[in-house]
Amino acid sequence: KFKVYGGLTEDHLIELLDNGLKNDHVPETFSVRNKIDGNHFPCRFVKIVPIQAWGPSFNFSIWFVELYGEDDWLKVKDCMNWYNTYREREAIRLCLKHFRQRHYMEAFQELTKKTKVALEHPLLTELHDLLV
Repeated sequence: KFKVYGGLTEDHLIELLDNGLKNDHVPETFSVRNKIDGNHFPCRFVKIVPIQAWGPSFNFSIWFVELYGEDDWLKVKDCMNWYNTYREREAIRLCLKHFRQRHYMEAFQELTKKTKVALEHPLLTELHDLLV
């Protein structure tokens, strides 16, 4: 069993694959996740993390890794712009979630108004307002 992570920096990797190998001589191919919300995201670093071996007497060994991707800057630039906007939007959503959980409603409303980022679907927000 192993996991594959990828991202733009070594500190901010997302999980691209969680899978395992068969214990035989047949080569295996895995497709890793390459989209978020239907958009391709840029990946500069790849990390393969072995999780579980076939048994206590087996060691991990990676013999061959081949990656396919796009390295044309004109195509990657659009993905970079989208990904940076996506990360900013997600950071704002996490701030909004924190403000609402801590009942900082003035900060919550001001950030929502300035950024026009919705924390969640409007129906869920209405349900939260009714219950809390």
